[in-house]
Amino acid sequence: KMYVTRDVARYHTTGRNVQWKDKVELFRFKVGDLYYELLNKDEAVVAYDASYASLSKEIVIPDKVTDNGHTFTVTKIDNEAFKGAAFTKVTLPSTITTVSEGAFSGCTKLTDVTFADEVTTIGKQAFVGCTALRELDLNKVANIAAEAFKGCTTLATMFSSYKGVINAHGMAFDGLNKGNITLQVASDMVSRYKADAVWKDFN
Repeated sequence: KMYVTRDVARYHTTGRNVQWKDKVELFRFKVGDLYYELLNKDEAVVAYDASYASLSKEIVIPDKVTDNGHTFTVTKIDNEAFKGAAFTKVTLPSTITTVSEGAFSGCTKLTDVTFADEVTTIGKQAFVGCTALRELDLNKVANIAAEAFKGCTTLATMFSSYKGVINAHGMAFDGLNKGNITLQVASDMVSRYKADAVWKDFN
């Protein structure tokens, strides 16, 4: 086996290099409770692992991880990386700007999410089915994709410090009663949110 980063893996398993397909394996390592794979020689991604289903402690995703003396910047969470995980709290670092598709889907015990200022986008179905999520500080999030919070049936309060109207997909809060959710924004932004098709029905 040849252990490689993801960018190298794509090169060695496609086109004229397809003969390497069964000989290439992604470089994977564990730091603390989380597993990582390398995107390239400098960046790591938080990867899925079945053990997360029983991980009930608070999770703080670091901005950097070190393995065998090499330090990598954590820039991404894999799609559905924490699907169905059991933890109750998670903190995202400043090095991650996007919450990937389905990253925390089905995390029914998740009650508290902390976004660094640099997190600007919440991907499709990122928090779908997070039924324990009652309060959420979006911080400076500027974009919310379709069904990001679908099924978050206890969501009651959201805060935003973004200097503008968040660009939310029309189905971002699919199935929720928006009138039961309080959205707190700066006083000079209230009228703009009330005029927005997605946000006008929030309290």
